[in-house]
Amino acid sequence: MGGSAIADTGTFSNGPLGVSSTSSATAYGGVAWGGGLGGSAIANAVTVVNNPFGASSTSFARGGNGGDIGPWGGAGGNASASASATNTAAANASAVAVGGIGGIGVGQNGGNGGVASGTASATSLGADLATANVSVYGGSGDYGMLGATSGGSGADSMLNNAVSGSTVGGSLQLSQTAYGGSGGPNDGGSAGRAGNAVSSLVITDASSQTVSVASTALGGSGGNSYFQNSTGTVVGGNGTVGGNATAISSVISSLSTASVNATANATGGIGGNAGLPNSSNGGNANAAATAVSSGNAVASATASGGSASYYPTHGIGGTAYALSTAIGSSGSAHSVATTNGGFIKSLTAISLAPVNNSTSTTASSANIGGPVSNAQSAAATTAAYAYASGLANFSNAGPNVSQIFSNPYMTSFGTGAMGANYALGSIGAQTYTSNIEWVINPVAASSLTNVNFDLGLVDSVSSGAGFSQLGFTLVKFCSLPNSRSGRYTYVLKTRHFGRDAEIQRPRMAYWGLRQMSLQPRT
Repeated sequence: MGGSAIADTGTFSNGPLGVSSTSSATAYGGVAWGGGLGGSAIANAVTVVNNPFGASSTSFARGGNGGDIGPWGGAGGNASASASATNTAAANASAVAVGGIGGIGVGQNGGNGGVASGTASATSLGADLATANVSVYGGSGDYGMLGATSGGSGADSMLNNAVSGSTVGGSLQLSQTAYGGSGGPNDGGSAGRAGNAVSSLVITDASSQTVSVASTALGGSGGNSYFQNSTGTVVGGNGTVGGNATAISSVISSLSTASVNATANATGGIGGNAGLPNSSNGGNANAAATAVSSGNAVASATASGGSASYYPTHGIGGTAYALSTAIGSSGSAHSVATTNGGFIKSLTAISLAPVNNSTSTTASSANIGGPVSNAQSAAATTAAYAYASGLANFSNAGPNVSQIFSNPYMTSFGTGAMGANYALGSIGAQTYTSNIEWVINPVAASSLTNVNFDLGLVDSVSSGAGFSQLGFTLVKFCSLPNSRSGRYTYVLKTRHFGRDAEIQRPRMAYWGLRQMSLQPRT
């Protein structure tokens, strides 16, 4: 078993004139041998001063790696880091913790990754800048070989209000990031499970002039599983899906003139490789951001489904869902969802709404293979939405569209719904934006040299005065053999937007990627 390590440090004096005050703590857990457990690591740093030149506190802890080639792979050591800074002027606190890697198992399972945790707090007793950030990395599982049942599991990483701080009329910036550990590989059996990541940061503030909060989560990569047999053939095993990621960010300010910003970013883990050409699916991603103030409020949520390992055409990316809400006198709400899979190289859905003495909510989703969301799926309180699917069909497309899209030679590479509702409390004319973009690989899709792009308008939902005309801008991009590129833009306008209308575009030879972007124009 590896030895444990504890490091504590504190600074309580101002230091030399003209120099900021700093405290720093670092701890490394011991590395184990013969299947033993990795040592744990704990690092704590505290700074409390009255220094006009600033104060900082940093801590770093890394768990020891598990022992290799014992009866089984040893588990990685846990790691914990904390940092706290208090000053009459600027204050900064930063903590990083890394879980230890599991050990290799021979004939037995690989070791699991160690768990990482951390906290940070920054306090400025004046109208200055206070920043606090935490990053935790779940340890990765290691190799299970020569008949082992499984590779080691990657550790989950979870942060719940791990950062805090305050100022007196200054600027407060808080951020936290959670990384799930990667699953360990296996030579033909089951690979180790990928670690999930959850980061939730929800605060209220009554004293800072500006407040910015950011929450980030990244799922671990799935484990690989394959081996090469005596004839040199690569034989696949059971690779594992990428870890899921959830990021939540929320800030509410009761200060009448405050400006607030909430950002949430979630990225699913990459799926494991199960031998050529098989790939496990990527992890799912969910992001939600909320910003509330009497002044400027900005909320931004981005969710990215994990990719499908080394062979994305044989697996699908994770489902992505992003939701943002902003309440204030000005600002915006912005949601982005992305994924990929099959011959869809990327699928992106974007929704954007302004804030004008209003409650503005946006929602975006992206998935491969369904489920398909229609216009009725959006709540009436959603100011702008974009729901996108790749390689999926609407179950009831209407006779006109169905007649075209039921052709056996047709490939439906995308379905989606976009729309807008007037935000509650808004005054005057507003612009709401929804966008869905599919980027496809015609080679992977086994397309013919010349193809048509067809657009079917399936259904509609309208209320109040509605609108008289719906337009689309379609952009086609192709890379030509002589390295030139071409971009063709068509503006389509139809008065048959109500239901079951089909529009066909001219033929265009393909080379390389083809990109189509739909942007409603009112």
